[in-house]
Amino acid sequence: MKLPMLYSDELQGFYKSKVMIILWVGLPIIAILFRFIQVSATSSAISFTVISSLVVSSLAGTLAAVMLTVSIINEKNRHVYELF
Repeated sequence: MKLPMLYSDELQGFYKSKVMIILWVGLPIIAILFRFIQVSATSSAISFTVISSLVVSSLAGTLAAVMLTVSIINEKNRHVYELF
């Protein structure tokens, strides 16, 4: 298969996923908002790279933990772990 075709297919899959839309659009907007709030609240400014990395990593970590928990609960409800 050709690489552009695979890339296009991945982008179409991401486009259909609401989570990816939130990650692509929502997280940068939230990072920019935190930056403006931080600048107006204090006189010393933290760099935008630090603010954006903290916001994105904390929200992405929370999202990953929630997704893992939901997956484990669903498997427990379907009695996947009864064999163990």
